[in-house]
Amino acid sequence: MLRRIGPSVDTKIAAGAIGDLGGAVTVDLIDRAPHVSPIKQLIRPRQRGKMCSVKTVYGRSITVAADRSFITYECGDFTLKPARDLRVGDVVVASRRLPRPVPQAEVDLAAVLKRAGQDHAVRIEGEAVRRLIAARIAGRQPAELRRDEERVAVPVEAWARLARKRTWKGITCAEMAKRLGYRQACSISEFERCRSRPPVSVFMRYLTELDEPWPDETKLVRSVIDQWAFSPSAHERYRNTSAAVWLSDLDEKDLARLAAEPDGRDVVLYPRAHRDQGLARYLPVTEDLCYVLGWYMAEGSLGSRGSRMNFSLGAGDQPYIPGLCEAVERVTGRAPVVSVPKGRPNSRHVYVHAPLMGRLIRAIGLGEGACEKRVPDLLMNCSEEQQFAFLEGYFLGDGTKDTNGRKIVFSTSSVEMVDGLLYLLGQLGVIAGLYTRRGGTPDPRRRRPHQA
Repeated sequence: MLRRIGPSVDTKIAAGAIGDLGGAVTVDLIDRAPHVSPIKQLIRPRQRGKMCSVKTVYGRSITVAADRSFITYECGDFTLKPARDLRVGDVVVASRRLPRPVPQAEVDLAAVLKRAGQDHAVRIEGEAVRRLIAARIAGRQPAELRRDEERVAVPVEAWARLARKRTWKGITCAEMAKRLGYRQACSISEFERCRSRPPVSVFMRYLTELDEPWPDETKLVRSVIDQWAFSPSAHERYRNTSAAVWLSDLDEKDLARLAAEPDGRDVVLYPRAHRDQGLARYLPVTEDLCYVLGWYMAEGSLGSRGSRMNFSLGAGDQPYIPGLCEAVERVTGRAPVVSVPKGRPNSRHVYVHAPLMGRLIRAIGLGEGACEKRVPDLLMNCSEEQQFAFLEGYFLGDGTKDTNGRKIVFSTSSVEMVDGLLYLLGQLGVIAGLYTRRGGTPDPRRRRPHQA
């Protein structure tokens, strides 16, 4: 039921973040069930009329255009009513359980960091990367040089026999060069004297002009591009044709091409100067990851220029620290450090050096201050078990419950975070309310005015 409704002087339209849901939540009035429908196009019209602020008894509020329709329950049936016609006491229909899309099995680190602008000073490495870079270089080479084609190695005796056959047929080097697409006669002479190796396609056309079969003693040799890429060198990692390249030098088309390669899942990412801290491009979405994200949303921060994950805990959190450390180690591959700050015996600091995880945290919206944190879209696409793991970590860090144990409360100073929590709880079938403290001078660094 509505608790309060009134006009609003704010004419701005706030568009909800869709994230990775791949659609919008809609309700079918026939089967009365919510669905995730695909989005074909987003339109943001200019609103010139009045706006209405609608608030429910559960504390949820929304500001919409006056002609925006709500689904209401009247006389035993659902009806559509514009926001301007709503009155106190009207029953607005809301889904008891929000629909859940297909659970997301993994996170594409390369794509997430690229889209969020966190791809600087990150290397991506793998044999698929080497082939991609080699193909790039081949595309910049003159087409007539055919440096991306395999070459043939023919013994001197076989070339001499082929040269005699060409002379017997009355074909000069200049004429053969013209037939094969070369400008100068010396190109053919270089082939026949084994001073250079022709590409496979050129050699096959050469044999066709002479009506000769493929010589048995012929061997295939790597293309010039492949020879550049695979030649041994102590500085192979830093060459333009190496298996490692800066992630910022690739675009999303390059990443899609890498993903389509047979060995595309073998690609790893690592920050500059930390090759030993590489992570696979595809990070599995596990309960450990969700549990760590829940703790981080409650008590986490980034240090050392975003390369270190910090958890600021208290003495009462001591029983949960071993479990948190084990989960962090399974996710990052590095054991965290637990310390007690000097002069603060009731404090516990847990930190781990994980630059890529720090960048991922920034990319999914958890890297800012307490007032700007939000529930990552990733958590909306997880299974129930993974969502419960996230809520467990967040509750142990920032949650409370009443003396009867019948109600749990999450407190936060971030509006986006509380909205995300309410949506996540809605996917679990939990009807949660929202309470916002009012009065006094708000200090986001010390106060947590929103409670779910």
